[in-house]
Amino acid sequence: MLYEALLLPGPWPRVGGLSSRRGQKRSKMTVSLDVYDRRIPIYRTVVKFLRNLMKDMNPAYQDIFQFVADTDEALFLFDDTIASYLLELSKRAVRLHAVAAMLGRASNGALALENTELGDWFSRQFEEAKTRFAPFLQLGN
Repeated sequence: MLYEALLLPGPWPRVGGLSSRRGQKRSKMTVSLDVYDRRIPIYRTVVKFLRNLMKDMNPAYQDIFQFVADTDEALFLFDDTIASYLLELSKRAVRLHAVAAMLGRASNGALALENTELGDWFSRQFEEAKTRFAPFLQLGN
């Protein structure tokens, strides 16, 4: 098992087995209260960002940059999947900001459609964030 773990790409597997293998369902991971207390603020920051974004579908660059700064240490608290997800949230928020700005200057059917699609994507992220963060926030006994 050690040799298998050493050959796996990406971060080291969690205690309790090789649950990080591709195609394999993640085993129920539990964390200490100390780890939970360090991770939960990142999740709360994501949810707050999504709520603020959904208010007017035009996030300010300052809010996006603040989100990036507030979630910067997630790289050290979670695995690469969460870090990638946070990067995707910020990139799409920047795109949403740009589309909203362009829509404000001119009426464009393609931009309006993209704006709607981005809005729909962000509206589904509340459940997506919960699903992605849940394995990392399971308290142990």
